[in-house]
Amino acid sequence: MVQLFAAYHKLHKNISFHYTADGGNAGVQDVLQGRSQFGIQTAAPVPADKGTRFTKLFLDAVCVDVNHTNTLSNISVENLADIFGGLTTSWSGTGSNLSATIAPIGRNSTAGLYTFFSAAVLKPYGLSQDEPLVAEENSDGDVATTVERDADAIGYVGLAHSKGSGEHTIDVNGAACTPRAIKSESYPLYHFDWAVLPLSKPSVKVEQFFDWVQKSKAAGKIINKAGAVAAFNA
Repeated sequence: MVQLFAAYHKLHKNISFHYTADGGNAGVQDVLQGRSQFGIQTAAPVPADKGTRFTKLFLDAVCVDVNHTNTLSNISVENLADIFGGLTTSWSGTGSNLSATIAPIGRNSTAGLYTFFSAAVLKPYGLSQDEPLVAEENSDGDVATTVERDADAIGYVGLAHSKGSGEHTIDVNGAACTPRAIKSESYPLYHFDWAVLPLSKPSVKVEQFFDWVQKSKAAGKIINKAGAVAAFNA
């Protein structure tokens, strides 16, 4: 989003952005409370979001990363749920070369990615990631850094943060977390990123910006280069 802000500002010098990356769930609340003119959310709208309007912007995904010393290359959604739900606590028998205790790393509850992961991975099996063993980080970047530093860690991040030198992304249900698989929706943990605006008196200038993000070919190139996947303007 920061790169899209910068590009739009170059086109419209009178438009500037003050963006606080406090998590998608927190952003929705900021919009509902009138603290922000818009938010960016990685989770689909829920009844509690009443009073806002969600618009699909582009595609992204939850990628699953492990430390570069871990030989695990694929995991099923069910086994991923077992790890983050606290049922599987050792790397033994998972297909990894490791045998130590697994160190799962997730996002905190203010993040839309937390909500999406819970709904897509854990809830189908009646599990929760609120187990004490799941360390919570404030950003995808913090998750990636922790995975890079801890040989026993496994974490989930957005596509843009899945390319660190000390980590590698594993397949989920046999599908790779790549732009092509996300675009075709064959990767099971793909999702849309959404623009969130208030239902009452949304800013016309904000609406014009999001229309540009969704439809402009120039914006599509920025989205793809920055680590997401253009859905409507590639």
